[in-house]
Amino acid sequence: MHQTSQPPDPAASYRDTDPDEDGATTGGERERRKKRWQKIVLKVQMSCQKCRTESLKLVAKADGVSFVGLEGAERGKVLVIGEGVDAVKLATSLRKKVGHTEVISVAEQK
Repeated sequence: MHQTSQPPDPAASYRDTDPDEDGATTGGERERRKKRWQKIVLKVQMSCQKCRTESLKLVAKADGVSFVGLEGAERGKVLVIGEGVDAVKLATSLRKKVGHTEVISVAEQK
């Protein structure tokens, strides 16, 4: 008996093997490359201990965050280290709950 098989879909194989702009060839590989460890420093206007505590709690709840700390002489900077953390979402939520927030730096953590 001879089995007839359909030829593979050329579009499907093209999607799986064609690298995109960052060199990832599959969806899983692309997803792993997007979620890299980052070090984010945010300057937050915090006038009291309650504001500092609230900002640390808020940042610690975010997805992908593994470390949260305060930096600077006046403890006005929040240091966040995590995998796949969105700095803009963090800044927006801190602005809504605590006060004026600026993104100082976003760097890849090695």
